[in-house]
Amino acid sequence: RHPNYFGEILFHCGISCMGASGSPIQVFACIFPTFFMAFTLQNAARRSDREADHKYKSIEGYADWARRTPVLLPSFSQTPASSAG
Repeated sequence: RHPNYFGEILFHCGISCMGASGSPIQVFACIFPTFFMAFTLQNAARRSDREADHKYKSIEGYADWARRTPVLLPSFSQTPASSAG
């Protein structure tokens, strides 16, 4: 439901890896923001999902879609499409 947040976390992980070979202070300075951003984006995803649950509660199929769709990590498994008659 939030692949852009997943991409942002991956970006920060890459930045952290570039600084992981420095002094302990440099390593901390590069790794801490990654955890901070992951925490912030996870909370943003939860808030966005609560808002969407309220906004789209009357839309048929939304609850099922939200239940089947991962929040951050993309899923590449095939889900059966609903048959239309």
